[in-house]
Amino acid sequence: MLKKGNGFSLVETMAALFVLTIVVAGTIPVVTKLYEERAAAHEKARALNLLENELHRWLLIGKIKKHHDIKRGSVMYHVHSNGIDNGNALTVCIRWKASNERRYESCGSAKMNPALRSLNR
Repeated sequence: MLKKGNGFSLVETMAALFVLTIVVAGTIPVVTKLYEERAAAHEKARALNLLENELHRWLLIGKIKKHHDIKRGSVMYHVHSNGIDNGNALTVCIRWKASNERRYESCGSAKMNPALRSLNR
């Protein structure tokens, strides 16, 4: 290793750099995947927020579009509803393709109080 305190030899330095390169090269895919999953989690939170907004809009205004698209950032969210069941319940689903190339879908439902329904008319 150290010979008479003159420092490290060229071979020792090259071996250490080689090991460091292998370690760094092994962590790059892990870090990349971590950032992709983090972005997908943000996109899911945004989708759930959009879904909640659609349901609140229906509860407050009493109207909803059956199918429409919402673009947020680089993601296109496809919102669709199955229509209003007996005038009191609604299910809305939202689909999107996340930045990690996976497809997701989340659905939510709301039931309107009949007393509130008369206020919306």
